[in-house]
Amino acid sequence: MFVWLDMLEADNVGAAEDASRRFPAQSTVQHFHDPHRRVGLAVAQSMGAPDMIAWDFYLLYPSGLKWKQVAPTPAAWFHQLQDESWAGPDHYRWGKALGPSIQQALADVPRLWDA
Repeated sequence: MFVWLDMLEADNVGAAEDASRRFPAQSTVQHFHDPHRRVGLAVAQSMGAPDMIAWDFYLLYPSGLKWKQVAPTPAAWFHQLQDESWAGPDHYRWGKALGPSIQQALADVPRLWDA
């Protein structure tokens, strides 16, 4: 799932639609526009930062996991928030380091996809 938040001045539903076209269409992947940042707030709260907004995050959850009253903490995650210590500096990935890190996390945590 891709969730597109309005974080920058130019962010809006049109920008989210344009950005989503950069990814190959897959029947198992959904794109959502979240102008009120509800998902970003819920994810930050699940990571112990209730006053922050998670954006530019890449989250891995076990298959079949259900979000209830509070978003679950991801099994693995990466982010592009260089100056945000609450997000976990050891989870910061940007540019060419992001893709290989996600691929390695998927290989290291096969239980995510076995559930």
